[in-house]
Parts: sequence; structure tokens; C-alpha cells
Amino acid sequence: MNAALPVQALEPPHLAVNHAAGIMIEEGAATAAPHLLMERPMSVPGEELGRLLRRGFWLEGTSMAWTMLVAAVAMTAGAVASSIALIGVGLESLIELVAAAIVVWQLAGVGGEDRETRAMRLIGATFLASAAYLLVESIRELAAGTHSAHSGPGLAVAVAALLVMPVLALGKRSTGRALGSRTLITDAAETALAGLAAGVALLGQGLDTWLGWWWAVPAAGIFIAVLAAMEGIASWRHRH
Repeated sequence: MNAALPVQALEPPHLAVNHAAGIMIEEGAATAAPHLLMERPMSVPGEELGRLLRRGFWLEGTSMAWTMLVAAVAMTAGAVASSIALIGVGLESLIELVAAAIVVWQLAGVGGEDRETRAMRLIGATFLASAAYLLVESIRELAAGTHSAHSGPGLAVAVAALLVMPVLALGKRSTGRALGSRTLITDAAETALAGLAAGVALLGQGLDTWLGWWWAVPAAGIFIAVLAAMEGIASWRHRH
């Protein structure tokens, strides 16, 4: 059989959502629609495709729940302790939450390329606004010689984020590559960035505690701001 058969004729009931994403099954295999393809389209058997999509939804759902917790704790602890580095971790987690929601939207096949591009630009604008805030506050703390207090809950959630986010990033990247989904692969990089922000915040707090380098905390904030700005520019320029 050479002709491609529509999804609704072959797919199991639990894969009905794939029709909205433009997925077709040909000779027992499925390939993603053009807006989900990588440079080399990959054929995925129908049953494997369903498993990969379920894994993608599970990863993004887990990521959203986790980043909501990290953002709330880190930003609250950072505000109480006047730690711009912890606030930066919270902001990065908040942006990752938005990015994960965009990926769920894409995997479900909702909206077209124009809507997805506008959403990516919104993420980019959020990154840039966060970067500007972190940069200004970090420079202000450096100029004023402000010493941040230590926060047990903030440090604990930063350690947890450092451990959890890279695992989620690896899972998203491998699933995205298997599906041929650029959006999921891009989100994997943003998830890794959130983990890196947690590591940088911990380094700054550690240098302040062990060596008395108070400036390490705002310096960490500046570093996170630079990373956020880079991601913001990349998201703004996003194209399929």
C-alpha cells in the first residue's frame, strides 16, 4: 500500500489527539507533520508513537508541577533573604513552566505555526524582562555592598532543582529526538538552563558562606541574567 491513510482510520482511540497534530500513518508507520519534523524526518510505528507522545505529556506535566513548586519556594525565600540568585532560580522556573505549557499545546496539535511563533516570542519577552530585572538588581546589590541572608528552604529547593531538572531535560531531549519534535528539544534546553541556574545560585551562596565572598551572590544573579537573555533572544527568533 503506497497511499497514506488518515489517522482516524488506523489509530487506536487513545491516539485520537494526534489527528489534530497532523500525524499520518503510512504502511504501519507514523511521521509527524512538517511543523514537528527535524531536519531528517523519522518514521515511528503507530504503537511506538503513542508511547512516545504519552511520555512527552508525562514529562511536561511533571515539569510543570515541579517548576511551580520551585518557583514559589525560590522566589519567596529569595525575597525574604534578599538573595537575587534565589530569585533568579524562581524566575527561570517560572519561565520553564510557561515553556512546558507551550510544548503541551504543540503536542496536542492545538493552533497553527503563527500562534506557536507568537507564543515563543512571548516566552522570549518574558526571558528578556526577567534578565533585565536580575541584571539591574544584581548590579544594585554589588554597588551597595548588600549582603544577602541565607535561606534553608531556598537552598534546599535549589539543590533539588539541580538534581531533578537535568534528568527531566535528558528525558525531554531523547523523547523529542524520537518524535522529531523541535519544540520538545528546545524545551529540553530550557529545562537544562533552569537546572544550571540552580547550580549557579548554590555556587554563589557557597562562596559567600565558606569564603565570605558576599559579591558572589549578585555575581551569580548577573550570570543567570546573561543566560536568560541568551534564551530570550533565541526564543524571540524562533522559526520552524
